[in-house]
Amino acid sequence: MSAIFKIKNTNWIEVDFTNWQRSKEYDELFNDIKSAIIDKNIISFNYFSSNEKETSREVKPIRLLFKGWDWYVYAFCLLRKEFRYFKLSRIRDLKILDENFEDSYEDVVLIKEMEYKDTVRVKLKFDRKVAFRVYDEMGDIKEDENGNLYAEIELPNDYNLYNYIFSFGESVEVLAPIEIRNKIRDKINKMSKKYII
Repeated sequence: MSAIFKIKNTNWIEVDFTNWQRSKEYDELFNDIKSAIIDKNIISFNYFSSNEKETSREVKPIRLLFKGWDWYVYAFCLLRKEFRYFKLSRIRDLKILDENFEDSYEDVVLIKEMEYKDTVRVKLKFDRKVAFRVYDEMGDIKEDENGNLYAEIELPNDYNLYNYIFSFGESVEVLAPIEIRNKIRDKINKMSKKYII
């Protein structure tokens, strides 16, 4: 970095890939997967996918990738017979197997875009108090005279969509499409029944 920017002081930048909640178990998981990649060991684990299913996987781990805010292992899945990303935080019961693989994946080019078969474009209105997140996570943001923020975002039309929207709490309103707006309303009604005294 110093050579690139022609700065003698090397103390001007620091990169930390850890998150604030990272645990000792997470560090061990990361290091175990790193070792498996280097030693070409097949690994097995239980995985919690975004469609609420838990599956058992055996994979040939190829690379660790930091994307967005999370670490992923890029691997050849022996169950699906294709390359897949697995989010480290969703991996449980990791085992490094004695079995090694001979395949050379050094020249594999990682697919950096996550492909979703079914997506939906959602129009959202945000309270200004969550502006820090809106500006962090979205582009082409508009603002009205009251300081409300508006954005459109393409999201996978599955469980993740609702999790993401609900992560903004009461500070977001879905404006369109009407089907998503109605499903949000229905989910809020079901949730509210759990808190009736």
